[in-house]
Amino acid sequence: QDAKRLVRAAQAGDAAALARLRAALPRTAKLDDTSLRRAIPLAATQPALAREHGHANWAALSRHDDPLERFLVAVRGGALAEIARHLPAFAPLAAASVHAAAALGDRDALERHLERDASSRDAAHRGWTPFVYVCASPINRLSARHSAGLLDCARLLLDRGVDAHASTPAEPGSPTPTVPAFVRAIKNAN
Repeated sequence: QDAKRLVRAAQAGDAAALARLRAALPRTAKLDDTSLRRAIPLAATQPALAREHGHANWAALSRHDDPLERFLVAVRGGALAEIARHLPAFAPLAAASVHAAAALGDRDALERHLERDASSRDAAHRGWTPFVYVCASPINRLSARHSAGLLDCARLLLDRGVDAHASTPAEPGSPTPTVPAFVRAIKNAN
């Protein structure tokens, strides 16, 4: 909403909005007000707002404001320290998201999601299914309890018929196009 308001204000000729955009988007510094008003799409204001708030990009700002996305990004990135630091805040997310329930190893919450909607077992978030989140979650390294929770979630999903050979797109620069879920699990065994 802030980005849309900033675009509308800049397009209406608001001097403060135009100044904010010039400060955050150096490539626009040489444009006169009329040219700048015509040249600013919504997508250009998002990085400007992110930088104003001290974030490298719009995605970082979005994750900051969304605990669920911040948690799932940490899981996908294997950021155990981030997860451990914020685990008390992340734990309640299991009730809101099948993916968080799986990645947290919260079997009871995962089962409630699956009972409400059986198709959620295959629902993708950023291309990752709950089973892949279970396999990729680094929280197994926090304690035996966390490890057992992930194992219980994996068994539950497999019992419900998920594809044990599921894979996700590989990270940019990877020599293979996809990464099987079991490979992500093996990486987290260390």
